Amino acid sequence: MAATVIETGATDPFAALHAGIAATLDASLDPEVVRFTNLAPAVLGWEAWRELGERYGLGLVRASLQAAMDAGTLARIPVDPLAQILLAALEEAMLYVARAHEPVRARAEAGDALGRLVDGLRADA
Repeated sequence: MAATVIETGATDPFAALHAGIAATLDASLDPEVVRFTNLAPAVLGWEAWRELGERYGLGLVRASLQAAMDAGTLARIPVDPLAQILLAALEEAMLYVARAHEPVRARAEAGDALGRLVDGLRADA
């Protein structure tokens, strides 16, 4: 399945990966997004929620990682497990922000942590 492309204004796939992570974390500051992500698994059921995440989120993460690998900015490692791991980290970071007493601070902390994680995958690291 082809992933949807999000316009980030980034000049290369590695920068686009960072921009996508930032945009996703920014969304976790939106009360409507938080309400949806908290209620949807209970309403849809865990399996349906997981299937939606794999269909849309995983495809986008996989495509972003593959583009960065193809551009030579991300180390070549098996993309499927990396996409699963990065998506899981991103989802947990969103929950961290959404449940924080100080969400803006938590968003900055989560962004720094995920940014450092992704930076460790650079081809020149």
